[in-house]
Amino acid sequence: MWLGFLAILVAFGYALIKFLASLHMRRLRDVHARLLHEVKRERQRLQAVEGKLQVQRSQRGAVQQKLANARRFKDDLFGRLRLALPSTLTGELRECVNRHPIPEPEGVRTAHSLRLADKVTAALTSLSILVVEFSAGDAADGSETVLAGELVQQLTSLGALFTGPEPRQGAPEGSPAVLTTAFDEPAGALDLMTALGASHGEQVHAARAVLVAGITVTEFDQEHVNRLFARTLHSTRQLLEDADPGTLVLNERAHELLGDRAGISPRDGAEGQWVVSLAEPSAKDDEAAAPATADPPDPDRGVAAADTKDEAP
Repeated sequence: MWLGFLAILVAFGYALIKFLASLHMRRLRDVHARLLHEVKRERQRLQAVEGKLQVQRSQRGAVQQKLANARRFKDDLFGRLRLALPSTLTGELRECVNRHPIPEPEGVRTAHSLRLADKVTAALTSLSILVVEFSAGDAADGSETVLAGELVQQLTSLGALFTGPEPRQGAPEGSPAVLTTAFDEPAGALDLMTALGASHGEQVHAARAVLVAGITVTEFDQEHVNRLFARTLHSTRQLLEDADPGTLVLNERAHELLGDRAGISPRDGAEGQWVVSLAEPSAKDDEAAAPATADPPDPDRGVAAADTKDEAP
């Protein structure tokens, strides 16, 4: 009898557990289906946003092209007005140019004649970018972590700016970490990487790097560089008009590059400007001018001495 009651209880418990398990599995399937539907809907929204973003980017490119054409038209118009307007209105046109942030074509032509874009390209020839990728590869021994930590420590001690190491944006999980930094010249980057390989020869297999130097400047880039320097040239006009005769005016950046030198003093009433007097005589000039202060020889005395010599027996 007791065995019968026990069998009934076991059967009842099995049925109850099976019912609850099936109910729980049904709820899990509903939740899973709902989550899949939400993921699908979010993906559709993401695709819609990306499509709108692509459209906006294309529209922005078209607007930028229109602005570039408008700037060219404006520059040509200013050039024609300068030639066509009478001299009495040239001053008014000058005021219009001074109030507008876009310089007149004269500054662009000057920058182009000076080949300032080529000088910028030459100045940035040694600028180098170092990109290092850390990957675990087949052996997950932590070599990439050791190399990345050592490289970050070296760059921090040098005071260099860098990004990473972290996976590239949009890369799947588990992708290699990438570190990017810049040097003034490729020799510094080469020395850093060779020293890293020499000190971590066993872990260097977990890293690979690319070093590029210089920039590529197209004709469109040269136009932007010329316009940028044209604004600088345009800003010098007011400085030149306010400068005193026989002086050289320096802006703040020029003073920083030159450093504290004799003869350079802050300009009165102008913040961020320094002045050098070109008319101030130097010590060498004073020494050269000293013999000139002596009394010149008297020609009459020379004639008298000659006559006396002729009269002597």
